Amino acid sequence: GEVRDVLRTLKREPTPEGRRAAALDRIQKLSRQLDRGLESGEVVLEGADPAQLLKLKEARIRELEDKLERGQKTASALVPRSAMDGVLEEIILQIQKSYVDEEKTGRDKLILNAIRGTVRGLDEFSSFMDADDTRSFNESMAGEYEGIGAQLNKPGEGLPLEIVRPIYGGPAYKAGILTGDRVVEVDGTRTEDVSLDDIVKKIKGQPGSTVALKIFRRGWTEPRTFTIERQKVELPSTYWELLPGKIGYLHLTQFGNKSTDEFLGALDELEKQDMEALVIDLRNNPGGLLDAAVKIVDEFISDDTLPIVTQKGRRKGRDDGEVATHARPDARPNYPIAVLINQRSASASEIVSGALKDFGRAILVGKKTYGKGSVQRLIPLSSESKKALGGDAQLRLTVQYYFLPQGRCIHTIRDENGVVVEEGGVLPDIEVAEEKIPTWRFEERERLRGQSAILDYVETNWEAIKDLFVDGDGRDSGRYPRLAELKEALDSSASVDDVRSVVRYHVRRRLEDQRGKEFACDVQEDVQLGRAILELLKKLGGRPEDYPRYASLVPKAAEVAK
Repeated sequence: GEVRDVLRTLKREPTPEGRRAAALDRIQKLSRQLDRGLESGEVVLEGADPAQLLKLKEARIRELEDKLERGQKTASALVPRSAMDGVLEEIILQIQKSYVDEEKTGRDKLILNAIRGTVRGLDEFSSFMDADDTRSFNESMAGEYEGIGAQLNKPGEGLPLEIVRPIYGGPAYKAGILTGDRVVEVDGTRTEDVSLDDIVKKIKGQPGSTVALKIFRRGWTEPRTFTIERQKVELPSTYWELLPGKIGYLHLTQFGNKSTDEFLGALDELEKQDMEALVIDLRNNPGGLLDAAVKIVDEFISDDTLPIVTQKGRRKGRDDGEVATHARPDARPNYPIAVLINQRSASASEIVSGALKDFGRAILVGKKTYGKGSVQRLIPLSSESKKALGGDAQLRLTVQYYFLPQGRCIHTIRDENGVVVEEGGVLPDIEVAEEKIPTWRFEERERLRGQSAILDYVETNWEAIKDLFVDGDGRDSGRYPRLAELKEALDSSASVDDVRSVVRYHVRRRLEDQRGKEFACDVQEDVQLGRAILELLKKLGGRPEDYPRYASLVPKAAEVAK
């Protein structure tokens, strides 16, 4: 199995080793066909023993595999040594001889650090991934992990663990864990003086096993113990909602293994609800799988005169050096689309936004994207290397650049010092900056979120304020009973509007806990989303004044009309 993985990688290379790997791969495929024929009795030579033929075939395959692996080792041994090999050996010896912390000078550790540095020195996206890195990467792409399903935070040294939000539908939420709960103990270990990473390790575990959390919640006089069974927890990458005016909103957080299915499922549901326009939110989306991005673009494009994306590697003009992917003939209805982007939209996000822009299928709203136009391939290491490293390990190596439909590569080129020498990224059609507040105000809002006076206010005034998130409050502090009095009681430098924002945060979290589902967006506090909605309303012939939830957008509509 390990050798087959190597074969699949090697056979793409236009080298003698690549040609031998391709030939061996063909032999194995023919052998598997022969297996099926022998097992069914359809391909048996007269007088031959099928079982003996299978044994001979398997022996021949093992012989060929051994030759291939020996060939790889021989090729590695034949690589000529340079003077720098001696320099590396001297550096290792000097470190082992003189470095103050002897525990860090083991040869294996030093070589591993050298490997990491070698790959990292190529570019910021290539990396060496050991067994732990590979496991974490696979979890992120799969969109699932093993645990209780909760976002956790350590609010400060000497303070207990805090539940930022349970994963709705996960084991913790089903057991009764809510936003704001304090985790006093994990399996008898107090959390005040333990780091967040160490606590997370104790909470995670094999599916079917249990963990005991001692929880304290506002209104309780004593903490209570919750015994939670660990399970596989799925992390959705898509959040969606049908907004007023039949405008669909679809937020995609990454391009993982399940992202395409989640995206298309949400799109189907929005179309069933008679959606007439769509906002695709790719802000802060770092990218992921190229194939997922192409499939999403393909849903909206039927023009096959230009490729959705073209990948070009170092061997230009060869099949494995350049690959162009074109659209299928079918496409979704031609409703207007706005795509939200920002400086943290990268890679696959740039393929989707850039392709939809090049085809004239969507308008882009926000800020210029990051500018990552390179493709990384995961290259598994040999079985011998994996054994030495103690598990699955691989290279994540940049092998191609991708180009948008009109032929532009949006990769930002930096010199060895990280200075940009060629600007990349995808430009928005309508540039809208995120609303910024001074750092001190942001930090003060964060501090106020845990204040007892704020939480008491939400509890006391719940019936009067619970609808001010969904319906919107128009950013009017006067709609909250005695909010100015609360501000004065807080002894804070924050403004009344800051207090309103913090109260509204708690209203949102409490409503999400009640309904067991996150809100996909917050229209009134999101200026970029608000501008996208205004643009789509114009295309639909609608007005923000006609929808109470868009009340905060009315002044902006007047500005857009100028």
